[in-house]
Amino acid sequence: MLDINNDKATSWQTDDWWLHASAADCEGNGQYNVWSSCQEKLIGWDANNFLRPQDIVEIQISYEKLGLVSLNKEFLDDKKIMGIAFSVTDKINNSRFWPPEAKLENPSTWAVMKSSDGWQ
Repeated sequence: MLDINNDKATSWQTDDWWLHASAADCEGNGQYNVWSSCQEKLIGWDANNFLRPQDIVEIQISYEKLGLVSLNKEFLDDKKIMGIAFSVTDKINNSRFWPPEAKLENPSTWAVMKSSDGWQ
């Protein structure tokens, strides 16, 4: 999950993204668990689609997908932070979040990240 503006809202906003990778890729902009969006490949991001619990997940997201290319220079500096959280679920529906206190429905509980290269 990504909170592009890191606005720490307590509910999902239009700058929040849910990206899900498993046997198919699914996404939601401003909402989560959008299972109707699932396809083998979605525009603007890619993931290694895995089927075994021990697999490593890799996701590559274009800046354009997140709306970063059209923003001004003030956004694209190394001080810009975004909210981020991860949810990992196995086939038995055991879930773990990072950070551990993160809640899927509440972006204000997510961690923050910044770019080491100034979002270049």
